[in-house]
Amino acid sequence: MSTDPLKDISRETFDAWAAHMGLEVDAEHLNKLYPETLALLKRMSSVHQVDVSEVDPMESTETVPREMLGTD
Repeated sequence: MSTDPLKDISRETFDAWAAHMGLEVDAEHLNKLYPETLALLKRMSSVHQVDVSEVDPMESTETVPREMLGTD
């Protein structure tokens, strides 16, 4: 298993996660969702590697930069 807890989740963990999130579907549907979810998490894992150490936390959550709003 990788060091990224979201990248390689077991089927058992996936099933528990789906149940916890309130996903009520049959086993066939879960069988289809599991590999799709793993693929999505794999694609997203690169986001965890982005260096954001120099980004102001307040700016990281804004959708429009403050200077564009003219409020500074």
